[in-house]
Amino acid sequence: MRRTLIVTTCLLLLMQLAKGQDCDPPEIMIAGIDSEVCINDDPYAIEFQPAGGQFRIGDVEMTDHIFDPSQAGVGEHNLIYIYQFSPDCSPIIFSKSVMVKDLPEVGVNADTVITCSKDRVVLAANSSVGGTSFEWQSNGTNLVNSAFLETMTPGLYTVFARTNSCVNFLHVNVVLDTVAPLVMGIDYEVTDCEKQTFQLVATTNVANGNYAWSQPQGFFSEEVSPAVEELGLYDLMFTNLSNGCTTDTVVEVKAPISDLDLVFDVPSCPEIPDGQIEVTSVSGDSPPYVYTINDAPFVMDSLFTGLTEGSYRVSAQDFYGCVIDTMISLAALDGFTVSLPAIDLAQFRDQILVQPTIVPVGETITDFLWTVNDSTACDNCTELNLLAEDNATIVLEAINDKGCRATAETNLIVDKTPKVFVPNVFSPNGDLKNDEFCLFANPVIRSITKFTVFDRWGNLLYERSNLPVDGTACWNGMLDGETVQTGTYIYILSLDLETGGNTDFGGSITVLK
Repeated sequence: MRRTLIVTTCLLLLMQLAKGQDCDPPEIMIAGIDSEVCINDDPYAIEFQPAGGQFRIGDVEMTDHIFDPSQAGVGEHNLIYIYQFSPDCSPIIFSKSVMVKDLPEVGVNADTVITCSKDRVVLAANSSVGGTSFEWQSNGTNLVNSAFLETMTPGLYTVFARTNSCVNFLHVNVVLDTVAPLVMGIDYEVTDCEKQTFQLVATTNVANGNYAWSQPQGFFSEEVSPAVEELGLYDLMFTNLSNGCTTDTVVEVKAPISDLDLVFDVPSCPEIPDGQIEVTSVSGDSPPYVYTINDAPFVMDSLFTGLTEGSYRVSAQDFYGCVIDTMISLAALDGFTVSLPAIDLAQFRDQILVQPTIVPVGETITDFLWTVNDSTACDNCTELNLLAEDNATIVLEAINDKGCRATAETNLIVDKTPKVFVPNVFSPNGDLKNDEFCLFANPVIRSITKFTVFDRWGNLLYERSNLPVDGTACWNGMLDGETVQTGTYIYILSLDLETGGNTDFGGSITVLK
């Protein structure tokens, strides 16, 4: 709230009296501001009577009659009003001191959380300015005119700090923390299945807690995970030390698994999956039980079917995680094995012979089924002849006179690199020895689409097209009916490939005479 101050005391500065004029000054009145204001007050509209004078704040002339504490800043400020009541008289200069005060800093020293172990809080307000008065409110209702507020109710509280003309406030949120801790899991681990020793374990949602384990026979422990030997019920009272809230829960320790019994049927052939193993009974008092074979994931079904010849580890696991294992071997009634040789890197269009090895020797094989890249290659061939044109996976399935099957696999890798075989020197001197420069190539190359020879300055000496690669494509070292000079020459070949597309090949050849 603003108060209006009417000032009747003014500072009259008459430098001189005008000749023949009455210079008795009028009374000056100022309304709209106190001598002390607060930094967060709204701007003050200052009124002067009589009107028409000049308003200044310190040395700054003001075009409007406004004093804004936030712009002026904390401290003492001099308001000056200069009024020229007569052109023949000296002006009246009126000044007033206005003190702008800062807001008191307000704080609260208190624990603002109500918990299971603390049903109330005391809020203690403090201020940066001496002589501050405090008032606590909630939802606009005045609670107490004191620096201290004791409450058992969570909610939003506001403390107001008052010093002279300035008021500041602070919101304090009192929260309720009486949520009991959550025991997300309570269980036990069997440390020795045979001796029946256990370790109690619990999983909670808080780290700062107190454990109190007990058992009707007199067992008690405050360990996080105590070791026990007795079967039966164990109680856990878990306390969250942060808020004093507790949760009570129970776990029952039972006897673990100790043995299992099996029956089985062997497969008719090694590769025919018609063998089976079944767990018929389990010794122990800790169901439910789950089963596995050869360390596969545990399942509820105790019958395992579709087994071929081989050794199997059968396991059963109980409620505690105790596992009993036993090994059993299934030997097929009839069977044999077949294998194929490893094939070295084959050249394009080589003829490949694949011969199987069958054990035992003398086994009566009634069917040979060959596939190359999943396509039938030969039906009932005892060996496979293959033209090496592409990489291939070769599979043989053999069937004996008892109906048993065996399979083998090998891979064929084909080298499709085009290769040209050329000499590095020839002597066209007519002695019938190395008189021509002839070209040879592997089967990857279908033909020579162009054969050119250049001298070292890039002049074309020889050119032919569509030549075979059987050694008949030759240059005799002649140019315009004469043998070229001794030296090094460049040749370039354009090659048409059996595998598709074409490529270029080149090099140098030395001519000697």
